[in-house]
Amino acid sequence: MGLFLVIAVNIPMMLFSGFYMRLNDIVGYLQWFTHVSYYRFGFEGGMLIVYDNRSQLTCSIPYCHFKNPSKLLEEFGMKDATVQQNYISLLIWIIFYNITFYLILKWKVHMSR
Repeated sequence: MGLFLVIAVNIPMMLFSGFYMRLNDIVGYLQWFTHVSYYRFGFEGGMLIVYDNRSQLTCSIPYCHFKNPSKLLEEFGMKDATVQQNYISLLIWIIFYNITFYLILKWKVHMSR
């Protein structure tokens, strides 16, 4: 049962992480999924580490829209995010999962007695 539950939870988390589609392009009534997706926090943190406070990128053609790294973050909807905010969100998810799995294991041991 755990195998099916993990897949059922992880697929929406991946779809609404901002990696497969931009956060701004997600339909309004599904926007809340982006705020609880732990994949989003990891992806956003990685993007901020790589592109935030970075100098201009080199480009071989005359016009490059993403020559400025802040334009790339703005396009992905990550302009106002911070790395610390993403770390805290991931830490909250880790604590939540540890408590949840502990309670489930405790309940399973209690039921088997």
